[in-house]
Amino acid sequence: LFPDAGQVIMRSGWSTMDNYLLMDAGPLGIAHQHEDKLSINVDGYGTRHIIDGGTYDYDTSDYRKMCLGSHSNS
Repeated sequence: LFPDAGQVIMRSGWSTMDNYLLMDAGPLGIAHQHEDKLSINVDGYGTRHIIDGGTYDYDTSDYRKMCLGSHSNS
């Protein structure tokens, strides 16, 4: 647990076949921020299973609007 960074990391070991989880657990920022509270990255058995892709480019497209809303989670 890294409370100052807002990150939780869990690993079963350090080989490429071990399991790994990274979770955003910090508070929301006050300026430029990535609204990804409780997002996770999961790797296991040598394969990336879930990754937080971040947000879309800074533009006014429908893709950007989707990434900033709850539709991107479904």
